[in-house]
Amino acid sequence: MSRIHGGAALAGIVVLAACAGPTAQTKKSVNELLAADDCAGAASRIRSEKESQYGRANAVLYHLDLGMVLHECGRYHESNRQFSKAESLMRARDVKSVSQETAALVANENSKDYQAEGFERALCHLFHTLNYVFLGRTQDALVEVRRMEDFLDRLNRDFPGGRSYRDDAFGHYLSALLYEESGEPDDARISYHAAQEAYARYEKLYGAAMPDFEFPTNWAGDGELVFLHYAGPAPRKISVSGCPAPAKTKNMEPAVSQSTAASAGAAEGVLSYLNPAKAVKAAYHGAKAAAGLAVDAVAGTVGVAADVGGVVLGTIANETCPAYVQDPYAIRASAVEVEKSSAAATELAEPITKIAEQDLKERLAILEARSAARGLLKLVAEAAASGAGSLDLSGTQFADVRGWSTIPAQIRLARVKLPPGTYDVTVKLQDEAGRTISTRRYPGVVVAAGKRTWLDARTIL
Repeated sequence: MSRIHGGAALAGIVVLAACAGPTAQTKKSVNELLAADDCAGAASRIRSEKESQYGRANAVLYHLDLGMVLHECGRYHESNRQFSKAESLMRARDVKSVSQETAALVANENSKDYQAEGFERALCHLFHTLNYVFLGRTQDALVEVRRMEDFLDRLNRDFPGGRSYRDDAFGHYLSALLYEESGEPDDARISYHAAQEAYARYEKLYGAAMPDFEFPTNWAGDGELVFLHYAGPAPRKISVSGCPAPAKTKNMEPAVSQSTAASAGAAEGVLSYLNPAKAVKAAYHGAKAAAGLAVDAVAGTVGVAADVGGVVLGTIANETCPAYVQDPYAIRASAVEVEKSSAAATELAEPITKIAEQDLKERLAILEARSAARGLLKLVAEAAASGAGSLDLSGTQFADVRGWSTIPAQIRLARVKLPPGTYDVTVKLQDEAGRTISTRRYPGVVVAAGKRTWLDARTIL
């Protein structure tokens, strides 16, 4: 077994605890409060953990988690302040810290500041936009939705090979509604066309049927009720041992010498180095290639044979990668009923869990390579320091399982065209088969000619 010094190991655990973000118990507590319609209590719980569980490294997560809960509380101005803080931090952290990246490679991914995934950053702009929508500030909402589109354009430029999530269908659709209401029909048609194209990609990528949303609206003196249903708990990440191999591993050239490659071939799944210094260099600069040679997909380990002072050391270390899981939830559909005269079922507008899962799947090759390289670095450093003949560092790596924990699993939408007036609205919350589980009532909803009135509901269970 490894001779890891107790003090160093304890220090590592303390550092990881400080960087790992809110605990599972805190997330569970927040979800329970939201399920009980106690969004003020949920916001208070998040605020109480700002220093103890979020801290500086997870400041982006803190503002995202709190901003979403405040949105659901109807405290739109406060929510926007949180989203603005998150966006400012994310822009500042776009300039990568070399020291943080190096520390993450040597220690763990959790050691660096949380930056947010691409889809999380886009959703931050989206909910920021919706805050303005509910405040009736259409022009501010249009500015924010354009900022989301600019971010997605940058995301595409940063990944020349392309990413599946490079456009947000619901974002385009929302901008079409906003342009239409602000009297800009040409821009509305452009956004609607972009939404159709993006939803066609959604159908192929995420298996979500293209929604049958009406567009454009011919007001003809009428107004419209728009209902948003935020359904299900956020998808959450877990750490799994053993990462899927990169898709094109077989075609990669190893970043080691021919003699080293030959040695590796002598023992399947084992990568051999002539000395620790060379191993460190190869692991750091040729992570993908090294990972392709060193991964044992079944055991989830990295094996190394290192020559230290003429003694060959057999060593192993675990590989870890994040994976998304979706906790079950019963309320998966909904329908809007207006005084039993008009009704509309909600349709899936944004399959957040599916987007998150696909996005992570496309990044796994990079995460796997970093995990493998990190294992190699740790093994070689420990071998050089201890001189032990057999080192087992399994259990010393932890995947980064941080993520925005207050977003819904999906966003659903329904539109009901109505003559101007005041209405009592009933929303039926349903299971997947369309059976009503519970209802919510919105009395005295005012609909004005040529305007949209927005309602929303959040369900967790």
